Amino acid sequence: MKTKFIPQMKMRAAGLSFTIISLTILCTSILKSQSQQIPDSIYQQLDTATGRNRVLTLQILTGLLNKSDTTMAYVYFDKATALALQLNLDFDYVNLHLTLISGLTHPHSIARLKNLISSYQKQSNKRGEGVALSYIGREFLFLNNYDSSEYYQDQALSFFTEINYDYGEAMALERKGQVYLIRNQYTDALKYYYQAFNINETNGFERPAAISLYHIGLTNLKMGNYEQAVDNILRSLRYWEKTNEIPNIWNCNELIGNIYISLDDLDKALYYHREALRYRKLNIKLSAQRGFPKSKSHELGLAYSFNNIAEVYLKQGLLDSAKYYALLGLKLKSQEGVANDDELANSELNLGNIYLAMGNTDSARILTNLAAEKYRSLQNWSSYSDAFYSLGKIDQSQKNFRSAEKNFLEGLRYSSDVKSRRKVQDGYELLSKLYVENSDFKKAYEYFEKYSVLKDSIFNKAKSDAIEEMQIRFEVEKQEQKIVAQQALIEQKKLEARWSIIGGGILLLLLTIILILLLLNKRHREKLLTKEAETLRHDLELKNRELVCNVSNIYTKNMVINKVAKTLSRSTGNFKQSNMELVRDIISELKQNLDETGWKEFEYRFARVHESFYNTLDEKFPELTPTERKICAMLKLNMSSKEIAAITMVRSESVDTARSRIRKKLGIIKDENLTEFLNRL
Repeated sequence: MKTKFIPQMKMRAAGLSFTIISLTILCTSILKSQSQQIPDSIYQQLDTATGRNRVLTLQILTGLLNKSDTTMAYVYFDKATALALQLNLDFDYVNLHLTLISGLTHPHSIARLKNLISSYQKQSNKRGEGVALSYIGREFLFLNNYDSSEYYQDQALSFFTEINYDYGEAMALERKGQVYLIRNQYTDALKYYYQAFNINETNGFERPAAISLYHIGLTNLKMGNYEQAVDNILRSLRYWEKTNEIPNIWNCNELIGNIYISLDDLDKALYYHREALRYRKLNIKLSAQRGFPKSKSHELGLAYSFNNIAEVYLKQGLLDSAKYYALLGLKLKSQEGVANDDELANSELNLGNIYLAMGNTDSARILTNLAAEKYRSLQNWSSYSDAFYSLGKIDQSQKNFRSAEKNFLEGLRYSSDVKSRRKVQDGYELLSKLYVENSDFKKAYEYFEKYSVLKDSIFNKAKSDAIEEMQIRFEVEKQEQKIVAQQALIEQKKLEARWSIIGGGILLLLLTIILILLLLNKRHREKLLTKEAETLRHDLELKNRELVCNVSNIYTKNMVINKVAKTLSRSTGNFKQSNMELVRDIISELKQNLDETGWKEFEYRFARVHESFYNTLDEKFPELTPTERKICAMLKLNMSSKEIAAITMVRSESVDTARSRIRKKLGIIKDENLTEFLNRL
């Protein structure tokens, strides 16, 4: 799920590239024809274009000439910016500065922008000077010079504040937030992103506001605030779907996929990452239709999706599929000019984790060390902590507990430094499991307690329900919009039909037959449209009744506690007599912490969705015991015997025996499926 904001990938990964991919795709791709003669059609279009179309045509000419004929590029740039100012086109005015430096090296871009500032100073154009300063700060971000980047954004912010230019002020604050996000100073990053969002929302700048929401969501994800992350990303996605901006749609889908990876909801994670891949491929197809070949950025985008899908498959235990996609991603990134060191390191670490899961520890260690060295040289301490965790897992698999402990502690230290609660939680869990395996139960319990407390603070059941509710609400709103549109169409058709009747009435004597046909046709159309509206409304009702009954956190906790308790019980013979009372107290306390409310939560949620199931079951099969009724309910949800055993805290064999008794009481024939029978009730 590596959506990183670290040196040299800035502005190309899912966060910092967000504004560039969507706002400058035309200008960056059109440079492929620098050495070719400019088509006459562009000049012909310039002769007739007016308003914003003229600005965009001048922008295309600026982009085509910004390397081959700098003088003419400046001429078209000046005309375009003057017209954009006249028409109050803030976005186009700002974006033209990016067109003027597209395709140049970062030092060359900085030099050109400084020359532009000199020109603006002669014109006393503080708006232009502020925009150029902000873009210089952006270029320094590419060069990993964060202090200079922040300095130029502050300079730009000063100009924009002085002239009360809200659009520019929000842009500079947004870019300043990016600097702090790269530095892993998430609280400060959020402060600047929220300032930018408030300005954008107040002034009705919808596009920049959607970008701010995206960055706020991304920052919350890195902080482990998943509920806020989902809320903001979905709000951003609504705008991009409304405007059908494919690059931004895939960015949002990708980030939501990463959130669900963090929540271990792997089916949804896979869905959203496949959606991101689908939109990326669609974007490449549309670019090809416009005459633009697949670019390096296209290759990198595909590699991101392959890497994310590989991570999901790894967590699902589908190792061959994980390896296949991870190798696809690494192959694309290894092409010249496609990826930087950080992006390569992400794929190397991911593939290393896959090799470890497959038991190939030598390859896993080589790849993980390569990734760790890149992260260290880039000072990307967040990902550096991930590398230490992976090295610790490799050592643990080889029974080198001392080295594993050292690596886990180092990973935990870097995770704490960057204030990533999720990574700190991972460190606590890894150390707890390591100490259990090494029979150091005191330390195991100490780190398990830390892990449990932090996990509950990051993600509890209430947050899970809230996130699910937001996701359902988002889908419901989309359905409601379809219904509203359908109803509007019905009303429009009804209005058209009324006018048809009025017109037919005037010609009633001459056109009686035609009028009858019109009336029949009208009724038929209204019936079809009404049926479509009812179908959509039915789909909406089904969506509102969707249920996610996930009590995995409770039972995972129970299983861990049971495991520790059983291990302690089996090891009592190894303890000194003076410690036996302490060990028994620990075992007793662990057992008291077992959460026995799982079935009550399950039964409450099940009854809300399947209101008549129990009534039907009791009416037709009154001889079923309460336990058998519970098993029937879980079978109706397609749960396996293993899952039912986990919830009811019995052995799988006991569940299989109960299923056989239920089949007899229900009178099910030998070849009939029990779950399918219950689903028909």
